[in-house]
Amino acid sequence: MYVIQKCNKFEDTIQLQNTNGEVERELHIVIDDMLHSLKKFREANLEFVKAQRLLKEKPEDTAVIEMVGSAIITTFNGLFGQDNTENILCFYENNYTQMLVDFMPYINNIMVPAMQRAAKSKMKRLKNPKKWSYGK
Repeated sequence: MYVIQKCNKFEDTIQLQNTNGEVERELHIVIDDMLHSLKKFREANLEFVKAQRLLKEKPEDTAVIEMVGSAIITTFNGLFGQDNTENILCFYENNYTQMLVDFMPYINNIMVPAMQRAAKSKMKRLKNPKKWSYGK
């Protein structure tokens, strides 16, 4: 018997609480293709780092400020989806700085390691030549 196993997807729920500790929004996070999402996250992260460097050089340049904001939104859309990103933006009243401060530990400590594990597992399966043989 030949067994085909479906890859795990990332699923989680995030509660956004106001200053009184009351839940205002609940986000359901689902990432089906973690390898693709990891690639997109890395691309967006590189754009964000590039924009941050430019911002240090030209802190008053509105085009650079917009570039930073765009990189943040691209990152959040890639990880959380457009609907969740819009909910996050509403919750934070478009305060991108506070949004990043609050979400980066979750992204770096929960999401990225899960995507890296999935990517490693997928690459291991792809590199296994026995999985690719078509018979004798």
